[in-house]
Amino acid sequence: MRPTRWRRSTHAIIGVAVLAVVAALVAAAAWLTSSARDAKTARTSPEPHTVAAPPAVVPVPPAPPRRPKRAVRDAGAAGGRPESGRLGGRITDAMTAKELWHQLDDVPLLPASTNKVLTAAAALLTLDREATVTTRVVAGKEAGVVVLVGGGDPTLSAVPPGGQSWYHDAARISDLAGQVRRSGVKPTAVKVDTSAFTGPKTAPGWDPADIDGGDVAPIEPVMLDGGRVQPATPDSTRSHTRLWMPGARWLPHSASTLRR
Repeated sequence: MRPTRWRRSTHAIIGVAVLAVVAALVAAAAWLTSSARDAKTARTSPEPHTVAAPPAVVPVPPAPPRRPKRAVRDAGAAGGRPESGRLGGRITDAMTAKELWHQLDDVPLLPASTNKVLTAAAALLTLDREATVTTRVVAGKEAGVVVLVGGGDPTLSAVPPGGQSWYHDAARISDLAGQVRRSGVKPTAVKVDTSAFTGPKTAPGWDPADIDGGDVAPIEPVMLDGGRVQPATPDSTRSHTRLWMPGARWLPHSASTLRR
């Protein structure tokens, strides 16, 4: 090899060696810096610890009052009503497993609507069993005007005193009229307030033909006899609109108009 080529080769080897050393130093510095940062973070980050809740006595909600006698009484009363159909069932005390009431419990019967059973059960679990729905009559803003304020009672009846409604012991619109008369008010007009309910009057999937067939009625805060055209007939055609109109004649005789 000639000296000139040897020197050039030597210079190239030395250059590569220097680059390799520099790269190694950079990599080492980066590793050391990362290790130092991780160590610092580990020293400054607090150790996680479990927070133990102090011991305490958690109050247990009081058990609902047990009223087995009332359940038996209500079941017996319902079984004696024509509108209840053929009633069968059994009532058992859940705490003692003692049978409290039974009637036709071993006879196969066509069950009631599942939706109605679930709705009734939810209402019994949620609502106050002593609560009632009130229909009120209040003075209107104009002189001589009274307002019938609906509270959502579908059993309110337009049947005159002594007549038979499909709903057992239902409140009568004639009773309200009598209370207005006894108060000394002489109304010249009656308005109906149906603002208690909002939204659709029928549920999705309801067939309008079922209203004519007597199965359902549009839901309004003021309903008379469940919207039945014939109050004492279970399968009576229901009204599509203004379910309170049949009761107009039982309002005070001095009321000349009934308007919404």
